[in-house]
Amino acid sequence: MHYYSNDIDLFGVGSFFQYLNRSVTAEGKKLLANTFTENKTDGIVEKQNTIKELATKVKWRQHFGALASLITTKDTSGFIVSWIQNYKIVLPKVLGIVQIVFSIASLTIIGLVSFGIVPFSILVIWFFIGLFITGAFVKKTSNLYADTDKVRETFKQYHVLLNEIENENFTSKVLVEKQQIINSETKKASAIFKEFSRVLDAFDQRNNVVISVVGNGLFLTEIRTATNVEKWISKYKHTVDKWFSVVAFFDAQNSLANFHFNHTKFVFPEITSDKEVVKATNLGHPLLDATKRIDNNFTIHKEEFFIVTGANMAGKSTFLRTISLSIVMANCGLLSVCRKL
Repeated sequence: MHYYSNDIDLFGVGSFFQYLNRSVTAEGKKLLANTFTENKTDGIVEKQNTIKELATKVKWRQHFGALASLITTKDTSGFIVSWIQNYKIVLPKVLGIVQIVFSIASLTIIGLVSFGIVPFSILVIWFFIGLFITGAFVKKTSNLYADTDKVRETFKQYHVLLNEIENENFTSKVLVEKQQIINSETKKASAIFKEFSRVLDAFDQRNNVVISVVGNGLFLTEIRTATNVEKWISKYKHTVDKWFSVVAFFDAQNSLANFHFNHTKFVFPEITSDKEVVKATNLGHPLLDATKRIDNNFTIHKEEFFIVTGANMAGKSTFLRTISLSIVMANCGLLSVCRKL
């Protein structure tokens, strides 16, 4: 939490963050909070354009939020990204080829047994060989299953959010750049997430005794699934964190856009090169009742400072909080309660 957060009631009960926040994912809420506390002054116009465009996409924002609210996984994307990026390959690469060759041999033997060319005992022996090979790697595959079982639902649920972002038409610079991030691979990020979700679902077949025993004995299914998981991790570990961050970005920006949509009388600050550092007309606090609050004009130039004095309960703190919060809002690309800031 930034040192100025408490002074302007940015967070907590009845705070501006609580009033504005409509983010659904844990990462979206965290990113929104960081947007306030980092207080960056660069790219303000682009931030404003982002908020303006998203504010017009009411149905899209509502649909995105509804889908995000269905996410029930307890593990955050940060935990998942950390696990993927730090994962060490434990299965030999040649094992994938072994599985394919073994499966082809199993189908061949089954065909020969069906035509009575070889005795059924050969298939039985081959079946136990398959179980032996599977058993040789069961500890490693079991550990991998335990890890992937924690992230399976996340990939299943996040691919629909990525799909929403991919299929929407954006025009503002920032939104287009974010959209390009999840379209940077040969496949769309949503398809890649969905593909991985299906691979992880296949891993769950190990809990079905009949399918697991027959599949492992004849086709080394558990080894095939484990190698597919490791291939996916190796291929996409360099970029999966960016995809999660894009979802968090849109979740956070939707809150800002919703604020703009609900406050059409507020204005966007104009960024100028004039000598004034801040110039505001009829500036008011966004959380106060517009019919009761007292709005003020305020101008301060470079290297100036003011001493605010007055009687107790005269509104000194509210005035200072109004100015400070308006500056934070402006740096985030938000509107302010004034005619010009």
